[in-house]
This record gives sequence, C-alpha cells and structure tokens, in this order.
Amino acid sequence: MTTQKLVVTTLSLIGGGIGLFAPVGVVKWLLRTEPEDAGILTLFTIEQLLQTAKKPADVNQAIDLGVKHFRNKADHRIPKRGHRKFAQQLDQRRMRPAA
Repeated sequence: MTTQKLVVTTLSLIGGGIGLFAPVGVVKWLLRTEPEDAGILTLFTIEQLLQTAKKPADVNQAIDLGVKHFRNKADHRIPKRGHRKFAQQLDQRRMRPAA
C-alpha cells in the first residue's frame, strides 16, 4: 500500500468516525443547554443511530437518548403531545444484551 493510499484511508476512517459520533455529542450538549430546541434533532439522531446499529447495545444507546429527552419534557403547555408516554413506550423497547 502506497503512502498516499494509507493517508487517504486513515483520514477517511477518522472522518467517518467523527461523522458518526458528532451528532450524538451535539444532541447531548443541546439537551443540557437548550432542551426545548433539541426535539427534532434528537429524533434525527435516534434515527441515524438505529439505522447504523449493529448490536443490541447500539439500539439501547439510541433508546436511552430518546427516553432521557422525552421523559422530563413538559406536557403542560400542550397536553396531547404525550412526551412522557412516548418515553415510557421507548423504554419498553430496549433490547436484551447478546449472550
């Protein structure tokens, strides 16, 4: 393998890793700083995590993110949104770890 191919491969792998994990970090940061603005971004991130999940732990990571966001989200302004109920339903969908 030439040096150029090695450099391109290494940088591609690093860029792919950053692209995969950066949205999770952004959502976690938004949940702490601006929880009201994190809703749709949280759903997009959950979708991305579920599409790329390879094992039960990956699925559970996505579910944990959704449960954490929606469990404490207020329903008092618009009671029919059902954030808490949605968090409970998500929580029931956790996968058992592979044996």
